[in-house]
Parts: sequence; C-alpha cells; structure tokens
Amino acid sequence: AACWGVSMTCERTLIVIGRLAVALVAFGWLPVVEAWAEEPPIRCEITRGSWCILASPYQIMFSPVPGTSLNQWTLSESYWHKEAAIILESTMCPDRKAEVLEIAETNPRFLWLGRYWRRVVVRLTTDGECSLQLLAPTRSRAPLDMAVSAISTHVAACIDAKPCPEAIVGPTVYGVFRSMK
Repeated sequence: AACWGVSMTCERTLIVIGRLAVALVAFGWLPVVEAWAEEPPIRCEITRGSWCILASPYQIMFSPVPGTSLNQWTLSESYWHKEAAIILESTMCPDRKAEVLEIAETNPRFLWLGRYWRRVVVRLTTDGECSLQLLAPTRSRAPLDMAVSAISTHVAACIDAKPCPEAIVGPTVYGVFRSMK
C-alpha cells in the first residue's frame, strides 16, 4: 500500500491533522473517510480579567514577582533552548476588563533577571493601571523569534464589547518587536 509520499509509519494508521482526514489500514487500505468540520473556536486557556492566553501547545508557568506588583507568565517550548516569552502582568489586571489595546512603551534592551530582552508594554486600561510587559529575547539570542510568534498569536485582550480571542495582540505588537534589533 502506498503512503502518498508521507514519511511516517503507515502500516496501521495515517492521520492528517488540520481539517480532519483519517485513513485506516487493516489488511490493506480501507476507504478514506473525510469529515470536514468547522474550525474549532479559538478559546482562552487562561483568562485573567483584562487579557488571556489562548489555547496553545506551549508550556505555561506562573509566578508572582516578589517585592513588586507584578505576576510573571512564561510561555516556552522545549526546543526554544530556554529563550521563552515572558509576560509581566500588573496585579490590577485580573480585576479589570480591558478598555484599550495600545502600545505604551518599547525598549529594545530591557534588563530582566540578569538578561537583556526586547520589551513592549501594552496598556489595557485608559488609566494605565493594567498593562502587560511583553518580553522576547533579543534577536542575537533568538534569531527565529519563536517567542514573538507565541506572544503575537496566543495573547489577547479582553475588551468589554468583544470576546477575548477577537483582540489578539499580534497586529499591535508583532511589527514593533520585529523592528527592534
């Protein structure tokens, strides 16, 4: 039986992920069964009042930052070689709804935990009490920018009139991160 050029073991099962297409093999090929389903809705995996982390394949870790009014969220993958994306959240954020999604500050060389990071501060409330400091490794440490991709596609604001997943921060921050060296 042919595997249509797929380089995985195909004696028993071939699963193509995306739109669901499954072909089972038992003593030869069975007919291919295709079920075209609607894309699953994007949902928040972790909701924090004014923002959320969308469902993702990343490892997510949380820790309060001692002696500050910040919480640290870390998104990582094993193949990123410890060059994670970090989100520093104001402790006011879980009690608020976002009103805006705007860049408040940028810094291409922000010192955090003994290392330099690119930092984009996103204001989520008009009074500035709730903001996120989005940290990505400098390009010299992480030239593929996996952390920027994670932040851009898996962090969203929870603005009053919209469901959280509709206000992904990517269109606001991606270009800003990419412009920093």
